[in-house]
Amino acid sequence: MMDPQNWPDLVYTYGPYALLPLLLLWVAPRQTKQFLACKKEDRVKQALCAGVAIACWAAGFVAAGYVILRWPPKEVYAGSLGIHKDPAKFIAVDPGFFVQRTALPDGAERSTWDYTVVTNNPAEDREFRFTLQWDEDLEHYIDCIMPLSLLKQRKVNLRASVEAPGVLLYDHDANSDTPPEPFDCDPATPVHADAGGAIFGIGIAHAQAPMPVQNQADDDRLVRWLNSSDPYWRAQGRGLLRNYSTQDLRRLLQRTDLIDAARRQIERELARRA
Repeated sequence: MMDPQNWPDLVYTYGPYALLPLLLLWVAPRQTKQFLACKKEDRVKQALCAGVAIACWAAGFVAAGYVILRWPPKEVYAGSLGIHKDPAKFIAVDPGFFVQRTALPDGAERSTWDYTVVTNNPAEDREFRFTLQWDEDLEHYIDCIMPLSLLKQRKVNLRASVEAPGVLLYDHDANSDTPPEPFDCDPATPVHADAGGAIFGIGIAHAQAPMPVQNQADDDRLVRWLNSSDPYWRAQGRGLLRNYSTQDLRRLLQRTDLIDAARRQIERELARRA
C-alpha cells in the first residue's frame, strides 16, 4: 500500500524516479476518481476536477519523458581486486571509483580488497584510475585504469600474482581451464627485478587531453603531493600530472624542491606521451 507520508524520504533519495510513480500511481488516479465522483449537476466542480486530473496525468507523462531522456539511472559495478599481504594497498584516484579493505582473520596480515564503480552516465566511455602500492618503497607502485566499457561486458575480478609482487592477473576469457594473464605493460610504469621484470596494469592509462596549468598554487600542491611519503597523495599527484601540458611538465622538472622519486614520476609521464 502506498503511504503518502513516506514520499518525502523517497523523493529525497530517488528524485524524479519517486515523483513518477507518485504522480502516475497515486495522485493522478486519485484525482481521476474524484472527477468521476462529481455530480453532473455541479458543472463548476466537475470542470475543476477534470482540469486537475488532466494536469496530473500531463505532469506524470512529462515527468516520465524527463526521466527517460534527461535522468539516466545510476549504474553500479562491483568486483574484487584480490587478496594482498600488508602493507599493500589500493588507492582510488578518480571520482566514482571506491575501494574497500577487509582484513582476513587468519593472522597472516592479509586483506581482501574490493572495488565499486558508480557512474551517473552509463553511456559515457569513462576510465577509472587507481593505484596499487605493494610495499613501502616509493617506486613500488602501478597506476591502473578500469575501463567502463570492460565493466559493461562482464564482471571483472582481479587477483595478485604469487610469483611477482605488484602484478595483477585477470581472467580475460571466463574459462576456468585457461590461466589468468597479466595485461600489457605500461611503458611509463617503473620496472623492478623483484616484480618479475615488468609491472602490469588494467589496460594502459591513456592520456586525457592535457590542459595547461599556470597557477603557482597548483604547482606547489602538485609538488607537495609527489614529494609526500604517503602513497595516497603520491597517487593523487600522478593523477594531476595528466592534466598538465608537456611544456608545463618540463617546466616542473626545473624546480629544485622535487625529490628524486617525484622527478622520476614526471619523467615517466613525459615518456608515456613520447
